[in-house]
Amino acid sequence: MFRKTVRATERTDVEATVAQLRDAASHAGTPDYAVDSMSQQVQSVLGPLVRQGSNMAATGRRMRSRQKIDAPDYSVTIEFRLGERPSLFQRIERFFRRA
Repeated sequence: MFRKTVRATERTDVEATVAQLRDAASHAGTPDYAVDSMSQQVQSVLGPLVRQGSNMAATGRRMRSRQKIDAPDYSVTIEFRLGERPSLFQRIERFFRRA
């Protein structure tokens, strides 16, 4: 089963993020039909978040959203943050999660 967490902000390039997710899922051995389904679902969730986030950021709003997309072959969690500046501890924690 392919598992991935996608972290996004209002400046995220949705197409590049989905392409990276597709590549990672393909390399992990996820079936093609599941990769296509996952890509469409992530695109449909992340696209509107980024578009609306850009508009909301201009007004100075803040938002945090987390959505999980589950299927038998994959599990993708989308974490969207708007207008937040992470604390030093959060940046260090994120650094070590990536490694």
